[in-house]
Amino acid sequence: MVRAAHDAGRAIVLDLVYNHLIGSPLQVLARDVYVSGETQWGDMVYFAHPAAREFFRQATVIFGIYSVSTAFGSTPPRPSLTEERSSAAPNM
Repeated sequence: MVRAAHDAGRAIVLDLVYNHLIGSPLQVLARDVYVSGETQWGDMVYFAHPAAREFFRQATVIFGIYSVSTAFGSTPPRPSLTEERSSAAPNM
């Protein structure tokens, strides 16, 4: 759908909402890390927790990389698991 819109000369705008959660696995898997209360729209994100801040920081970075690369007609970069493992392995 995004490709078709771009091919037609149209832009896509996606509004990311990071201040509340509804139906997120994060609410179940690590409620003490990701949830700090409730809003009228769902659970409030616990941004005071470093793990929650880092999760949403990384999500924003990945979204930005994907958005910019697709906006210019290229495929977003996707590191392979073997590249990640080999770069993390210690040199002996």
